[in-house]
This record gives sequence, structure tokens and C-alpha cells, in this order.
Amino acid sequence: MKKNKGYSMIEMMIVIAIMAILTGVAVVSMSMIKKAKAQDVVRTFNSQVTNAWLQTKAIGKKQTSMYVEVTTKKDSNGKLIPCKFMIKDLDTDGKTIIVKEETALTSNPESDSSARVRMEYVASTPSNSPGAKANQDSENVAGDNPTFIIRFDKATGEVVKGAGTYTFTDDGGNVVASVYIDAVTGNHYIK
Repeated sequence: MKKNKGYSMIEMMIVIAIMAILTGVAVVSMSMIKKAKAQDVVRTFNSQVTNAWLQTKAIGKKQTSMYVEVTTKKDSNGKLIPCKFMIKDLDTDGKTIIVKEETALTSNPESDSSARVRMEYVASTPSNSPGAKANQDSENVAGDNPTFIIRFDKATGEVVKGAGTYTFTDDGGNVVASVYIDAVTGNHYIK
């Protein structure tokens, strides 16, 4: 009978090499998943701004009744985490109607802080062109759950409130993307 002497050194090295390769693939995959989730938040935000601009021009009940509302909450470092993107309108009675709502959290904020996306807003300065309106800072930006409002003019498409740069960063402070909203034209793009 042949007696089993255990693993040879070569077999053990092959197993360790396979484990190292699988670990490397898993780390890269997790990094790619987090980056994709962060980019999804940016695309959702940009999509809501596009929808609000189009719907303001097409079906808004009043001149500046339709708007995007971005609700956020502060993390332990005081950075803003976008929670919801909503398009709202005022009906003929002045009551608020939610036209479209999307959740922006990339994960459960209490359990996995590393997958969250942070948002910073820098208001743009108004242009000196004749049609440019003075950009007002977003409403209710103080407190633990700041709310940002982006409102367009129905007739011209100009941004009445909330023009500027919205920068989204990951947990490490790396910029994922920025969305710039032009005050004069209402055009916006991801940079």
C-alpha cells in the first residue's frame, strides 16, 4: 500500500498562487462596482435635471412651478450624501405634486459608508449678458438634511435657482464627476 505523505511544496505554491489571483480579481471587482454605483448617482442626478428642464418647458403649470429637489443628509464628517432626486410641480391649487422620484443612495448609509457618494454645490456667478438672471443659492441648505432646489424658467429655459457646479466624490475624496448647470441657457453636462 502507498502511504500518503501530504502536500508537496509545489502543490502548496500552486494553491497559494491561485488564492492570490482570486483575491486580486475580487478587490478589482469591488472597486469597479463602487465606481459604477457612484457614476449611477451622477447619471440619475443629470437625468432628473434634464427631465425637469424638459417638463418645465412642456407641461409646467406656471412660469417657474416645476423644479428638481435634491434631499441630502450629512455624514459624520459633515459631507453631504445625496438621498433623493425628485421632480416636483405645483398644481392649480398651489399644492406640490411629485412628478418623478428616484433614490440616490448607493448603499445603506448605516451599514456601508464606503459606498456612499458625497455631493458639493458651488453656485455660479451670474453672467453680465442682458437676459441673465441673478442665480440665487439653493433653498434650505443649512441643517442636518439640506435640500437643494433647481428651478427653470418656463419661457426661456434659464435657471432661476440652483445654477452652478454639483461635484460628486467617493468616500476617498476622489472626484467621480461634476454636473455643471449653466444659469443663462439651462444647459447642463457631466464633466
